[in-house]
Amino acid sequence: FLLFCSYFYNVLGGERLGIFYHASNADLKKGDLLTIKYGKAMQHPNFYKESEHNYAQHLREMIFEEVRKVNFPSAPSRLDSKYLVKDLKAALAYRKKFNINHVYEVEIEEPGRIITADMTWIDFSSGKHYEELKMLAHNYFSEKRSENYFFETLYDGPVRVKKKVSL
Repeated sequence: FLLFCSYFYNVLGGERLGIFYHASNADLKKGDLLTIKYGKAMQHPNFYKESEHNYAQHLREMIFEEVRKVNFPSAPSRLDSKYLVKDLKAALAYRKKFNINHVYEVEIEEPGRIITADMTWIDFSSGKHYEELKMLAHNYFSEKRSENYFFETLYDGPVRVKKKVSL
């Protein structure tokens, strides 16, 4: 379950607020608050015991979280955030790539921890050694851009559905 957003931004107390997009298989309604599902799933034993793929995904996320805690403690956690993208084009690309049913326009409601990172560093993680994963996590949380970048925004505050995008 990932959240993506189109972004027009305000600056309020140093935080970026605004309109984003969320791609999801959940059937959401106007006014619904988004919940954290991905991070909870990653940490649940039933998820990572289901398959080798899920176990590898779980380990990757735990290594990324370790790097974040040590080197980027002010950044939001991938395990406790809503996933957003800044524009509709990116949300539609994500929807197509991962076969997601719905795209929603959503709004950040108040200041919170936010980071825009290149999710391509996540894609590069398959089959990598522990030290290589730590380097990829460092690139991700330092907001370094890869050659074929795809940005996602992590946000740990409340996000409300404004409307479902007609596809």
